[in-house]
Amino acid sequence: MEDVRLGLANLSLQDSVSGEAAGAAGATIHLKTSLLVPGLHSEQVPLTEAIGSVGALLREIGRRAEVGLIDAEGEPIDFLDVRLNDIKLAFHPAGLDTRLKDGDHVLIRLVPIGGG
Repeated sequence: MEDVRLGLANLSLQDSVSGEAAGAAGATIHLKTSLLVPGLHSEQVPLTEAIGSVGALLREIGRRAEVGLIDAEGEPIDFLDVRLNDIKLAFHPAGLDTRLKDGDHVLIRLVPIGGG
């Protein structure tokens, strides 16, 4: 697995409930991915406006890796396994709109596809 870091620490994330800036407080998530993403170097990712939700995180990683991780219907591509705190994203009611919080663990990996 490739550990990654988004270098976006200069942006702040406004918590939609409390109104506090999570980025200013040093809020981070733990990210592990099997994707090789240019410019990402460690698993500690600061929460920023650019990555305040799971969907925003996938879009940012996709942008940096120059690959579409979200399909035309607005869902993760079929062979992508996305988990938040060890629970598949499909089981989170808000799906891609699920807000990220300090200390969350996100796993993003490509699932091998085979046929015969």
